[in-house]
Amino acid sequence: MHRILIVFAVFFLLTPGHAGAQTWMYQGKNVFHADTLSLDSLRAAFVVLGDTSIRKPLIVFCTGSSIAPVFIQKNGKTYALNNPIPFNNLLQQYHFLFVGKTGLPMVDVESNLDDQQSYSGTGFDLSAFWKYNTLENNTLLAHSVLKKLLKAPWIDQNKVVLLGHSQGSRVATKTAVSTPGVTHLVYLSCSPVGRFFEMIRRERIRAGATPEEKQAKVDNLLALWKDISDHPGALDKTWGDPYPTWTSFSENLIDDLLRLEIPVFLGFGTEDVACELCDLIPYEFIRAGKTNLTTQVYPGVEHNFYPVGPDKKPDYTAGKWDQVMRDIFSWIGTH
Repeated sequence: MHRILIVFAVFFLLTPGHAGAQTWMYQGKNVFHADTLSLDSLRAAFVVLGDTSIRKPLIVFCTGSSIAPVFIQKNGKTYALNNPIPFNNLLQQYHFLFVGKTGLPMVDVESNLDDQQSYSGTGFDLSAFWKYNTLENNTLLAHSVLKKLLKAPWIDQNKVVLLGHSQGSRVATKTAVSTPGVTHLVYLSCSPVGRFFEMIRRERIRAGATPEEKQAKVDNLLALWKDISDHPGALDKTWGDPYPTWTSFSENLIDDLLRLEIPVFLGFGTEDVACELCDLIPYEFIRAGKTNLTTQVYPGVEHNFYPVGPDKKPDYTAGKWDQVMRDIFSWIGTH
């Protein structure tokens, strides 16, 4: 996701060593609930944004593949990183839950990140992150946090919405399948046939290459995929990410989506290479006779809903996130 900063008029500190539930005060109200969940070697912080003295529906935002904290602190304020939700307009209606990733802090100061607002270009120790960054582990954390929180009296269990973007849509889908009590799924900008297959599609449509050059690249990728599939748990073998990450996030999600009986919102841009096969989702829902899917396609925009010009470059001054969010929350209100 392109870098998006949305300010909260709150101030808090949650360090990787935090333990035990905490609450922060803002204008005389409890607006944050924070805790840490540990499952054997898996450990992640989670934060609820919202006044926990009031019973409201819950929106669970599942983050994408960025190697970064969920929140950053800058100039004495706390921001949500890579998050398009207009919290300030919605906090009176909903609670918002964020689950961190094992090996990454929930919040950090901006100066600790690189110019892409990631830990990748810094000296941050990512060994635990790489070891546990799989679809199964991230889903288990989200499922376990939800299982704990759904007992809270301040959550209106009539609407518990999982909202994922990109890789976060995979986590949201798997969590929706595994977690009783989830009532809605929002699935944005995510190939249903797996992350590695996106690499193959990118080669097939690569500009400036001959058919023979494209086929050679595809053959190399398929050979690599064979090696990954032969060694799915090999942390010592990498292609950018370790093999277990590629294996898990390349799972086909069609069957999982079809298992769901809850309302599902599918949204994607027509210029998003990752979503070239997203039409398979409504196609398979129709074939299965299922009517719980709402599809919203955004013409002319890419993975992060920015318009793409003739030069195929995103126009970051004219993003469509506001429209996407309006569509999503209107849908949540009517389903």
